[in-house]
Amino acid sequence: MAGDYNGNKKISLKTDDNFHRVSSITPIHLATFNNTFEGNKKCTLESISVTENIYNTMDNLDTGFYPIAATEMRTKLMSRQAAWTAAGVESPDFHTLDEEGNRCQEINDFAI
Repeated sequence: MAGDYNGNKKISLKTDDNFHRVSSITPIHLATFNNTFEGNKKCTLESISVTENIYNTMDNLDTGFYPIAATEMRTKLMSRQAAWTAAGVESPDFHTLDEEGNRCQEINDFAI
């Protein structure tokens, strides 16, 4: 998720995915980091992502005629720039880290 850092820092991620509504007004549930680091030491960032499963409403009576699996998973993640900033990397470039390439496709390919 955070990509490769070519400096001396050893960065790893430990992610806890929360499953609940993403679009709630109150309380607001957003992805976040629980810790930050400074310097060139090894670090493990603890992140929280948020996923909301979307289900088809074709069968309100739950008769078993229609599939009941989620048709979509809406996910909120922190940006690579935010991950590198939390890891103590000075001035990570948003354009290079998050705008170039297709991050969603990369994450999906890695998951599969």
